[in-house]
Amino acid sequence: MRVAPSILAAQYAKCGMTMPLPEKPAPVRLARIDGVYRSKLERDYSRHLSLRMRAGELDGYWYEAWEFALGARRTYTPDFLLEFPDGRREWHEVKGYMWRAAATKLDWFVATYPGERLVVVTRDKGRWIYTERTGG
Repeated sequence: MRVAPSILAAQYAKCGMTMPLPEKPAPVRLARIDGVYRSKLERDYSRHLSLRMRAGELDGYWYEAWEFALGARRTYTPDFLLEFPDGRREWHEVKGYMWRAAATKLDWFVATYPGERLVVVTRDKGRWIYTERTGG
């Protein structure tokens, strides 16, 4: 029997535990790049990550790889999961504009999953800007 990730995450959260990350999903394939992403900014960031991967800065990255439970009826799906050569993993959220509802969801995520690293990614004049989102 398969159980939805959001239900599993909720069960872990009730016990005060963080749900283990999934096994490595298949990496994003460049052939699908324009048919997958929700925004041009996410598509462009995926291309940037592909270059970083080819340069050896990343072992892999995945688009919308996991859904986290944030309460009884709320979930959050980060845009990208990045895996680094040293084994670290980070969740990256790509934002052109930060709406209040999105900021609230990110705050809930860092409060609910303090062991996970969340980085908000924006772009200004062609440069990628990284801001770590922390709780409290």
